[in-house]
Amino acid sequence: AANYTVKAKGGSEAAKNTTDNKYDQGNYDVVIKDAATYTYGSYNVSIQPGGFTINQKDITDQTDADYDVTITVADAGTYDGTAKKPEITSAKFGTFDVTYNELTDESYSNNTNAGENTASVTVTGNGNYKGTRTINFSIAQRALTITANNATVTYSELEGKMEEKKFESVTVTGLADADAELAEKIANFDESVDNFSGTLTITYTGNSSVGSHASSLVPAGLTATNYDITYVNGDLEITHDIAYVKVNNATVIYGETPSFTYTYVSGLKSNEESIWASIITGTPAEYVIGGDKNSNGDPTVGNHSVSLKEDEDGNVEGLSASNYIIKNVVDAAEYGVLTVSQRPIKIT
Repeated sequence: AANYTVKAKGGSEAAKNTTDNKYDQGNYDVVIKDAATYTYGSYNVSIQPGGFTINQKDITDQTDADYDVTITVADAGTYDGTAKKPEITSAKFGTFDVTYNELTDESYSNNTNAGENTASVTVTGNGNYKGTRTINFSIAQRALTITANNATVTYSELEGKMEEKKFESVTVTGLADADAELAEKIANFDESVDNFSGTLTITYTGNSSVGSHASSLVPAGLTATNYDITYVNGDLEITHDIAYVKVNNATVIYGETPSFTYTYVSGLKSNEESIWASIITGTPAEYVIGGDKNSNGDPTVGNHSVSLKEDEDGNVEGLSASNYIIKNVVDAAEYGVLTVSQRPIKIT
């Protein structure tokens, strides 16, 4: 083989680069060392300098997989409200490494919100490379938890709360610092929350009986591109309402034993009032007659207030209802009235 030298066009001897032991792009002369003329048989052969050109590789071209420049970027991580700029971790032309300074002018776009291959970085070729290449990358959704807070309602409040689908508020954990102000909007059931779709609701899935209903408050309704939302159910405690009753007025003649009845006054749900007698059951333990009594404990002539005997908690003894506690009317002026009239005496 001929002994030759490769020189940069019009210059000195060219050196191969240290990255892949190849010549860089550019124009080169090929010169035969130490001789310009050779003898071949009866011929004198003069060898003239030659040359060749190494063109830049266009990184835009991806039509030939065998000669494509492959570029990969680091994991961009999880959405946090800030722009993500993952570094290029690998760039190869076949088996050759493409050095960092041969890919310049990194330009990122759509690189804040979460999405599968929706963010991108565009690089420009330099040195042995030209053109541009856009590499898509993903930003993972951030984990967000919305927990329905445990709540307590009275039996009669339940229906309205079920219609509103709100109950108590919620606890929001996992929002990025950039979205921290949204926690209050979510907790307040705002109809419009930035970067979220839908409306938060809490549906009650238990029955209407008084007592504890575990995991019966079910939050749902919001979705977000940037968040993977987990909903956690809450508990509902339904407490008794108060139904008020009073003693019906009665009249007796002094010395007779009065007979009393009672009636419902208020507190039941509207659809239960007409059937109160089937809701409130039992027999009053005692009717309590106020006012003056004679030596035998009988009420004297005149008007006496009458109420139903209460236990130490102020509830009427002997009466009950599944979802209510029973009490005398609050205002003593509304108590029943026993009118005791004079007993006629016949003197003969």
